[in-house]
Amino acid sequence: MAILLKRVEIISLSEYQEKLEDAVMLMKENIKDAPYVACFLALKCDGIWTNDLDFKGRSGIKVFQTRDLVEKI
Repeated sequence: MAILLKRVEIISLSEYQEKLEDAVMLMKENIKDAPYVACFLALKCDGIWTNDLDFKGRSGIKVFQTRDLVEKI
């Protein structure tokens, strides 16, 4: 956990706000997850780490589940 926390960065709303509308469109039924998608889009990340199945199959969103990351370690 300590290693993970060294790599966590807090992102301010101003850094991803312009992508919120796009994120809401991608996550139509689950807009509660839109801020996470907006961060993904704004920061051009490799993917989103989640076991939440609401993210699966969304066009343009790469999802890593915990088991995927464990396999890479």
